[in-house]
Amino acid sequence: MPSVVKVLGRADRCSSALEGSGVVVAEGRVLTNAHVVASAPSISLLFADGAVAEADVVGSIPENDVALIRARGDVQT
Repeated sequence: MPSVVKVLGRADRCSSALEGSGVVVAEGRVLTNAHVVASAPSISLLFADGAVAEADVVGSIPENDVALIRARGDVQT
């Protein structure tokens, strides 16, 4: 599976769609920009092959605009 994914979220505060890219750094783990997931209670990952996975923020460093997210369960196509 390619290592670049699309990261999608929805911000409750401003009701806007958030979109960015991420890089797979380990099985089920994606590194992305913190501003893409900062206020998004729901995050989805879209892989190049069409697979989709829901995800959660594991940690972030807002001052460096970096966040680590983890896919929930198995990736589904």
